Amino acid sequence: MATIAWLLVLVSVTAKSTADISRSNPASGSCICASGTGINVRSSACGGVIGQIRTGQCFRGQGSKSACPIRGVTYQFFKLQYGSRSGWVAGSYLVMGSSSQCQQSPPSPSGGGGSGGCPRIVTRSQWRARSPRSTSSISRPVPRVFVHHTESPACHTQSDCSSRVRGFQNYHMDSMHWSDIGYNFLVGEDGNVYEGCGWDRVCTHARNWNSVAIGISVIGSFQNSVPNAAAQNAVKQLIACGVRMGKLSGTYSLHGHRDGVCTDCPGNAFYNVIRTWPRYGGRLSGACQG
Repeated sequence: MATIAWLLVLVSVTAKSTADISRSNPASGSCICASGTGINVRSSACGGVIGQIRTGQCFRGQGSKSACPIRGVTYQFFKLQYGSRSGWVAGSYLVMGSSSQCQQSPPSPSGGGGSGGCPRIVTRSQWRARSPRSTSSISRPVPRVFVHHTESPACHTQSDCSSRVRGFQNYHMDSMHWSDIGYNFLVGEDGNVYEGCGWDRVCTHARNWNSVAIGISVIGSFQNSVPNAAAQNAVKQLIACGVRMGKLSGTYSLHGHRDGVCTDCPGNAFYNVIRTWPRYGGRLSGACQG
């Protein structure tokens, strides 16, 4: 029993991150570095996610600190110079850096479609997905991306968005008789990405284009309004992440759902925005005529 107790102590000690400046108060201008991957940057201590950072990225602190409770745990957040704006990061994932580390070329924020880290992805197990009936692998790198909307109410919290994603999966599997949820990924106005079929499988989102395209659907209805900035940034980040990981071709073409299938998806307002994004590829065969 003593041996088991000692092993448990050893595991708990070694698993604990050594990155943590929560108890300190760095002066304004201090060099502060990320320690970990997929670390969320927020608009305020308790605000929405505006990007992510990872080990090796260092930022100038702005001398402000604020606490925020998240899922029953209170974190100390620190204000950093994040590109041309400010961002807040939990001290649990930060370490003090040297002045020389912040004198190097500043890292590009991952928000807004930059080449930085991936957005926060809520996994299938986290939103409690059902198992697919069958799967088919997609050939990589995938050459196209289709953007959709779910034509449903929007969602603004992980709990609400997860519930909606489960509903979409149930509808696709039980009413449409598909093997799984139809999209590769879904995006909520909480700024999170929700894993659907994922990067590596063929989904059922764009008819004849399914085997050569990744489908990303923003939760909401965007005929007359557009997704909020958190959702749009998450879509752009996800695409950049896919290119960086080799899941998407570096020469991918971007399309609205209506560009390859005769439909009004992803809504007129959102479609007009998508057409201004990099690598927009225009209409394909299967689109509505006229």
